[in-house]
Amino acid sequence: MDSSELELLSGHATHVLAPLPGGDLTFGLGAEWFENKDNATAPQSSILGTQAMNNAWASGSQADSAAFAELDAPIIKGLDADAAGRFDQYNTLAGNQFTPKFGVKYEPID
Repeated sequence: MDSSELELLSGHATHVLAPLPGGDLTFGLGAEWFENKDNATAPQSSILGTQAMNNAWASGSQADSAAFAELDAPIIKGLDADAAGRFDQYNTLAGNQFTPKFGVKYEPID
């Protein structure tokens, strides 16, 4: 019998570090975990060749543990800087992955 199972756990928090001229300097931190398990084999008639159909199947699992952080700095009104990073640890050949992000937003008028 085909089956598919997904488990997910996620949590995050933010905290104001200091006031800045454009707003609050904010720090966010989080972590999450998920695991996906699939067991969907091809029908027996397809395997035996008695019925013409796609012989595709999926069986296995993938898990990911991740941690991430973000710092948001509204420097002055209309100018905002942001830095973030995420680290993922997979249980597959993908291995580990770090993804950084940096950004600046300038809005001269509303």
